[in-house]
Amino acid sequence: MDSNPIIKRKTILKRTIPFIALGLAIFVAYLLLFVNIEEMFATLGRTNLTIYLLGFGASIIELIFFALAWKYYLRTLSENISLKKSIIHSWIGNFVDLLIPAESVGGEICRIYFANREGVDGGKATAAALTQRIVGTVISIGTLIIGLFLIFERKIGLPPSLRGIIYLVISATAISLFIGMLLITKEKWIRKIVKKIVGFAEWATKGRLKKEEWEEKASRVVDAFYESLFVLRRNPRKFIPPLTFSLIQWFFGILVYYLVFASIGINVDFGILIVGHFIIGAVKSVPIGVPAEIGITEVAIAIVFGAFGVVSPAEAAAVAILIRIITVWFRMIVGFAILQLTGSEVVSEVSKKIFR
Repeated sequence: MDSNPIIKRKTILKRTIPFIALGLAIFVAYLLLFVNIEEMFATLGRTNLTIYLLGFGASIIELIFFALAWKYYLRTLSENISLKKSIIHSWIGNFVDLLIPAESVGGEICRIYFANREGVDGGKATAAALTQRIVGTVISIGTLIIGLFLIFERKIGLPPSLRGIIYLVISATAISLFIGMLLITKEKWIRKIVKKIVGFAEWATKGRLKKEEWEEKASRVVDAFYESLFVLRRNPRKFIPPLTFSLIQWFFGILVYYLVFASIGINVDFGILIVGHFIIGAVKSVPIGVPAEIGITEVAIAIVFGAFGVVSPAEAAAVAILIRIITVWFRMIVGFAILQLTGSEVVSEVSKKIFR
C-alpha cells in the first residue's frame, strides 16, 4: 500500500468533498424554501465582531478542557502524557470526528492510537476513553434536566415540535449508557465478542490475519481494560479533577452558543441554550454519512431555536452559520494545520489507521 501522505490526503478529499457538497446543498435548499435570504444577510451584517471572536476563544478553551480531562483520566490509571500532546491529540481527534461521521468514535480511536504511541497501555487508554464518554453522556443528561427545569420554572414552555425529539434522544442516550455499563460489567461477554471479531477478521482477510496472535493481543488489551476500570472504581476521588474539567468543557460549549446570539444582539435564556445545545449534540451524533453532519446540523440549529420563538427563521439561519463557522470550519482548519505540523510520518500513519 502506498504510504505517501499526499496521495492519502487526495484520497480523503475525494471521499469527503462530495458528501460535504451534498450537505451544503441541503442547507441551501432549506434557506431558499424557508428563509428570507435578505434578512439573513442583514443579520449577518450586524454581527459584533468583538463578541463573535470571543466565541472562537470559548471554543478553543472548550477543547483545552476536554484535553485536560483526557490527560487526567489517563493519569488516574498511572499513565501520563504531557498537556501539550494531549491537546494536539484531542484536536486531531476532533478533526477526525469532523471528517468521519461517527460522532467521536473516530476521534476516540485516534486518541487511543496516539496515547499508545506515547507508551500508554492500549487497554488503559480504552478504559479512559470509555469513562470519559460515559461521564460526558451523564453530564449531558443531567444538564438537560436542569435546562428543562429552567424553561418550565420561567414559564417559557417547550415547543410541542421538540418534545418528541427530546424523548427520542433521551431514550437513545439511555440505551448508549446501558451498552456502556454492559462493557463495564460483563467481562465474559466482552471476551466472547472480541474472539468473534478476531475470528471474523481472520475470515474476512482469508487467513492473512494470524488468529492466535491477535487473540493474545486482544486478550491483553481486555485484561488491562478491566484492571483499569477496577482502579477507577477503587479511587473515586481521582474522578474529581477530570469530572471538573468535563463540566467546564460543557460550560464553554454552551458559551459559544451564547456569544453567537449575543454577537447579533439577541439575549437567549440559558435554559433554552442548554436544551438547544443538547438536541443539536444529539443530531450530530447520528452517523448519516456526511462529514460533520454539514447541512443537516445547520438546519437543525435553525429549526430548534426558531421553534422556541426567540429568533426569526432568518436570524436562526444566521445563528446556524455563525455557530458552525466556529465549531466546524475553524476547528477543521486548525486540526488540519496541526496534523501537517506534526510531521509527514504521523500524517501517513493516521491516514493508514483512520482514513483508509
